[in-house]
Amino acid sequence: MTRIVRSTLGSKGQITVPKVVRERLRAVQGGQLEFVLDDDTVTLRAVTLADDPLQAWFGVAPLPEDQTVNTWIREMRDQEDEAARLAQSGQRIISLRPGEPIKL
Repeated sequence: MTRIVRSTLGSKGQITVPKVVRERLRAVQGGQLEFVLDDDTVTLRAVTLADDPLQAWFGVAPLPEDQTVNTWIREMRDQEDEAARLAQSGQRIISLRPGEPIKL
């Protein structure tokens, strides 16, 4: 069934995508939309992970058991802070990876 929905073009070339269209596309705030130009037809569609192979890989790596993304980020930042503190103190950083043999 064909349904026509209208929107007004603003002075900066922007439009508000009507709610019924956003729902049909499953578009969310911050999501990308693309316009497909084909002769005299323009098709609007939501960009999905399948459209961007790099985006499809985000979030795939598993975290260690019982660890959240926030705790993982906090631990990474703590390691960076420690490395910066050691560098400022003039100490030589040999290795920051647990379990890796230290080479002098």
